[in-house]
Amino acid sequence: MRSLSADKLKNKTPCAAWALAVSFLSWGGINTTWAQVSDPSIFNGATGQPAQEARQLTMQTAIQQAVNWYPSIAETLGRLYQQNEQVAVARSGALPQVNAGLSSEYRTSSSQTEEAFNITASQMLYDFGKVENEVKAELFGVERDQARVLLAVDQLALEVAQAVINIQRFRTLLAIADDQVNSVTDIQALAERRSALGASTLSDEVQAQSRVEAARAIREQYQSQLTISQNNLSRLIGAQGPVSVADTLPDGLLQVCKAASDQFHNVPEIMVADAQREEARAQIARREADFYPTISAEAGFNQFINQIGNNDDTDVSLRFNVSSSLYQGGATRAQRRSADYVLQALEASKDNVLIELQRRVQDAQEQTRSAKNQIDILNKRVEGMTVTQELYRQQYLSLGTRSLLDLLNAEEEIQQARISMESARYDMYAVQLDCLYASSGFRDMFEISDESIQGISLSPQ
Repeated sequence: MRSLSADKLKNKTPCAAWALAVSFLSWGGINTTWAQVSDPSIFNGATGQPAQEARQLTMQTAIQQAVNWYPSIAETLGRLYQQNEQVAVARSGALPQVNAGLSSEYRTSSSQTEEAFNITASQMLYDFGKVENEVKAELFGVERDQARVLLAVDQLALEVAQAVINIQRFRTLLAIADDQVNSVTDIQALAERRSALGASTLSDEVQAQSRVEAARAIREQYQSQLTISQNNLSRLIGAQGPVSVADTLPDGLLQVCKAASDQFHNVPEIMVADAQREEARAQIARREADFYPTISAEAGFNQFINQIGNNDDTDVSLRFNVSSSLYQGGATRAQRRSADYVLQALEASKDNVLIELQRRVQDAQEQTRSAKNQIDILNKRVEGMTVTQELYRQQYLSLGTRSLLDLLNAEEEIQQARISMESARYDMYAVQLDCLYASSGFRDMFEISDESIQGISLSPQ
């Protein structure tokens, strides 16, 4: 390290120190725009609950309402802005550094203790990419957290859409259960009338009553599931109490799996993986720079404050420094190897995400095909069993060739086929949501901005 000492000044005031610091800062050229990020107060109230929920929610309004208030979105936004501040921290390494303080030291040459006011200013001149790659790593960290915000939005949208589908599902199944209760109750009444006339036995009444109770138990099960789904949606959108949803689906939802692509570059999970990979590469370059020195300039000023009567009480120095860490027990090389392993892990992580997205789309496409076939088959079965039931009823009442048990079984088969058909239909709707999530289509279909979430910009710089 080379040191150049200037002539000592005769001025006994610290004014020269402040002038030196100001001029040194001006020479360093601070770019204040680097630190211009949004005020933390923008997050205040971002998660306030909606004042009034809609009476009849569509899937789109439910998703938009959830995205506009749900706390997990505000959490990811906060982490995004926190990461953006780390960019400013990294960039500060290329800016002038100023320190001031008081020191007290004992000098053997004068056999006395000397107190001094000191101020130093330093400027990094060249560091072989240490600061540059640190800034790059933090900027890729911002991209990573931007993608995580979008990922949180997509995950929340998927959960809300599934809740809406479940409400529609159990409301439909509840209506079928009501029909079953009413139909079996009618058969029970018929059995009671015939028993009173001596045309049937008491066992017919007992069997009919048992089927009525079973139908009521199934109805209660669907009612409970409907209430749970409504409460779940209320929690997601911040509503007070159960909510009701419309019996509609977004245009184009049923064609999502058919149109799904195997290109996933715009999917947030892939965007997160890509940003993490580039961040790791920047960290590798940063660790490689640690093997090289850092060149800097430094100016210092000391004002001794207890040398009364001594005109030689100030000291100014200018230094040109070339510094390097020669040995740290192998830490630098270990950090470099660690960064390499991180990059390898992230490469594998991206491949794993791609495989999972492909599996999700392929499974959903097959489930869609299967559900359509099931619906067609079950619809024909319902039609056939309806005709059969009517024949059984006539034979039971007129000819006596059919028992009450045949009539009850036919009714149960009809309702079970209807339940299976509607379950297959809503399963088909649900897998469309999986395709929509895997293709990152929620924000486009439901008109959610990629630029601003909960009134907060996704581009804090």
